[in-house]
Amino acid sequence: MTLAVHRRMDQTVTVSALSGMNAYGDPQYSTGTASHKARVEGVQRLVKGPDGRDVMARTVVYVGYTTAGVAPTITVQSKLTLPDATTPPIIAVDTLRMRSGGTDHQVVYCG
Repeated sequence: MTLAVHRRMDQTVTVSALSGMNAYGDPQYSTGTASHKARVEGVQRLVKGPDGRDVMARTVVYVGYTTAGVAPTITVQSKLTLPDATTPPIIAVDTLRMRSGGTDHQVVYCG
């Protein structure tokens, strides 16, 4: 992880993976969560949504490793809980890689 990005990750977010859908078609998330170092910024940025349309993201989250050293594996189906306990919808996720090929950090765009 680049040192400049790492130093700015002074917050913590919690991630839950999608485990399936209930009988009503609502998403169900795993009970196991992962806490990641992060930087949450309230900025507006135009990004491509999962359907290819341009969507305005209101929050950009830079997500690093967990406290146990595990790289983030966030998708648009994941549930992201911000430090203020809100769970905004995830619009898009960019994964930045190290030269060795492993995940450096992820940038999550939320509505």
